[in-house]
This record gives sequence, structure tokens and C-alpha cells, in this order.
Amino acid sequence: MAKRLLWLFMAALLVALPAGTVQARYQIADIVDQVSPGVVSVHMAGADTDDPTVIPREGMGSGFIVSEDGLILTNHHVIQDAPRITVGMPDGTTFEDVEVIGHDRLSDLAILQISAADGQTFHPVGLGNSDQARVGETVLAFGNPFGFQLGEDLTVTKGIISTKNRTIETEQAVFQDFLQTDAAINPGNSGGPLVTIDGKAVGINTAIIPYAQGIGFAIPINRAKDIMDQLLEEGKIARPWLGAMVQPREGRGVAVETVAPDSDAARAGLRSGDVILEVNRQPVDSREDMFRVVEDLEIGEQVYMVVRRNGARHYLVTEIEERP
Repeated sequence: MAKRLLWLFMAALLVALPAGTVQARYQIADIVDQVSPGVVSVHMAGADTDDPTVIPREGMGSGFIVSEDGLILTNHHVIQDAPRITVGMPDGTTFEDVEVIGHDRLSDLAILQISAADGQTFHPVGLGNSDQARVGETVLAFGNPFGFQLGEDLTVTKGIISTKNRTIETEQAVFQDFLQTDAAINPGNSGGPLVTIDGKAVGINTAIIPYAQGIGFAIPINRAKDIMDQLLEEGKIARPWLGAMVQPREGRGVAVETVAPDSDAARAGLRSGDVILEVNRQPVDSREDMFRVVEDLEIGEQVYMVVRRNGARHYLVTEIEERP
């Protein structure tokens, strides 16, 4: 009787455990199967001329399909100045006739277009809501690192969203609201999707800190969707612009480096050497503060600035213009 009960108990375990165990074991693999048909590699080829020598130049990145008619999201830096672009699919299919629909350096985003052959279908990656992404949430980074065989060497890494709203400053621009993740992002992963465990892209893998481990950055997908919509509808991104270049400084405010001579800010009296303390009653103590405040303003909107010049405060009124 005791042996029979033991066998019944073990049989119950064999029936009860595998469902949960199998679900946990294969959940990530199922997401990979779902998403990977929409992830592509992007190969850029060209040449630089170092008179009189022509130097071949090439690079590799990633991207992902976002529409059934073959629109692809990737990073601007992946296709920048590329005379020839090739897109590779996970099944080994390649596309040589790739059109750049739009690109934007300041958001580091680009849209490509490929066309299906007869009988061929594309499998878009679903887009999530990055505003609802939570710190600590599991994410998968898809891409084609290190330029392995075009299209056929998709890799996936797993991590979490480490933090949100991260700012990265470069010489060219200030990138705001990045998602930070510890999912491994390597050279070649740029442009690939960062996906939650519901199989939806919440970010675009974009940058790493090369001297650190477990610190990668992704453009939030909601920002990418906004940029993509503007590029598709208008062909460009209309950005607010104050008409001045600023630099960080010790203490309060930001220092005005240059003022565009034909800008409304110049006509309002803003000068090189001024220290901007406030914009519309919001303190600005860094370039990040300045970009954040100006980016939230509308083109044509009036702006009230508090400026320190030669130890005295000045109050200026100017108008936000469209960035040239």
C-alpha cells in the first residue's frame, strides 16, 4: 500500500511539475521565435578618399521590421553617409535595393524600406509602450553583433531595465530619456529592438559605455514612433531652437557661447558671454537642463529668460524658432 501511494505521489509530481517547468524554460525561447523573424542586419559599404587613395569603408548594425510592407527602424549612425546598404534577414535572404525613407541625426534614428518578392511576407516586431516600461522589468536585446554572417547570426541577450530617463551628452547633441539596461549590447547590436517578455519592442539598442560592464542604452520606442511619424509625414523633424549655443560652467546657469546673428534671440539682446539662469521660470544649470526646457516648447512660443551680464540681471523676451 505504501509503495502504491509513493508511486501515485511521484506520478502526480510528473504530471504537475512539467507544465510550470516547461513554461518557465521555454518562455524566453518562445519570445525569440516570435520576434526574430522581424529582426534584420544592416550592412553599410562605401569608400573614403584620401587623395589619391580610395579607402574602402564598411560597417554592420541591426534593425527591425515595423510594418508588413517592409519599413525598418534602425539607428542613424548605422547608415550614416552610406552609398550602399544591404539588409539581411534571419533566413539568409538579402535585399540590395534598400531605400532610406528618412533619417535624423539628433535622435539617431533612420527608416529604411525593403520590398517583398512575390509570395514573400514580412513579420513586423510589435511595438510596446515605453512610458509603461518599469525599472526591473525583464528585457531581451536582439541584434547582429560584431558583423557576423549577414542576417543569419542573430543573437539575443537577457537583462532588465536598469533605469529610465537617462541623459547622454556628446559633442553633437544631448540625447535624453534613454532606457538603461544590463542586457549585453555589443558593436553591431545598434538598431536592434529591446523587447519585453510580452514580445513588444520598448526600445532601440543604441549605445554602450565601452569601459563599463552591464551599461547599455536604448531609445524609448514612444520617442522613436513620434520621430518616425514625423519623418514619414513631413520628411523632416521640426525642432524648437533658442538661437544660441550654450556651455556648462561652474555655479548657476549656463554660459552663452554664440548667438546666431539672424535669430530672434539676437534681436532680443542675448549676447555671447551672458549666463542664462532661467527660462520660463525654470532654472537651467546644465546643457541637459537647457535642452530639456527648450525641447518642451512650441515653435513660435514666447520665452522669458533671466540672464546675468557683468554682475547684473537682465530680463529678455524672445521667441522659439525652428532649428535650421
